[in-house]
Amino acid sequence: MLKKLLERNEFVNALLEKMRLETQYSPPIYNEETLTINWNGYQFFLGNIYEDYSRLTTKEAAKSLETTFNRIKSLMENEGTRFPSFEKEISSLLPVIRSRSYVESLQQDEKIPHRLLNEYIAVVISIDTESSIVIPKENWFEENDLDFDKAFNYAIQNLEAINEAEFEEIFDGVWRSPWKDGYDPSRILCGIYITKNLNIKGDPVIFIPHREVLIITGSEDIKGMDKAIEFCEEYHNLNRSITSIPFTMHEREDGNYSLDVFTVPEEHSLYKKISFLTQHLIQ
Repeated sequence: MLKKLLERNEFVNALLEKMRLETQYSPPIYNEETLTINWNGYQFFLGNIYEDYSRLTTKEAAKSLETTFNRIKSLMENEGTRFPSFEKEISSLLPVIRSRSYVESLQQDEKIPHRLLNEYIAVVISIDTESSIVIPKENWFEENDLDFDKAFNYAIQNLEAINEAEFEEIFDGVWRSPWKDGYDPSRILCGIYITKNLNIKGDPVIFIPHREVLIITGSEDIKGMDKAIEFCEEYHNLNRSITSIPFTMHEREDGNYSLDVFTVPEEHSLYKKISFLTQHLIQ
């Protein structure tokens, strides 16, 4: 039995070693910056996998490495080296919001279709199945005669189908998302209705500090914004953080929504705090 949990690098190296020694596939390629493994045509995000591992007891963790390896290996053996077909996985398409720098770091051998929401964040499409979450590259879209906009529309429809939950008021006028499924920030792509039942002062101000956190308060609520910024500070150095920059949401002419950086004049009591977030906390 393990005496303690493996550190992240130890966990990754052990998983890579099993991939090399126990299969006949070409060696996996690990990107330490993005915490991803490219193996036999698939891309796996180890940040999510290791975060789940780190929550286990030592007894549970002893079996986790083998379980993770078997799931990854089974996915490729059952479905080949291509991504699942669009027809089969249409109900598994979901939109994923990440920092622009993170998305750009994924653009290596092949392009990954995406949409910039502003200069700091972007949205990509994921295929979320029981065995893995993969982000299809450009060739998958081409093989299925699919453009990004159409895939995005399907992904939004799927996301709207799993939106039934109520925001939690964590401070007077400050609301936090309840889902914790990795798509909390993506809910803002469903439109302004996501905020319609929230008691806020002014227009919605949105924070997406982490992949499982969406915080909303009002533009005219100084105490609420100050508290939201304080909550965001908890996520700055955590794995899977995004950014603590505050945004406002606007509907575009094409019916989709864009996020603009929320700014205040110099005389505003929170000017220094908000400016600091914008200038220094880009993940």
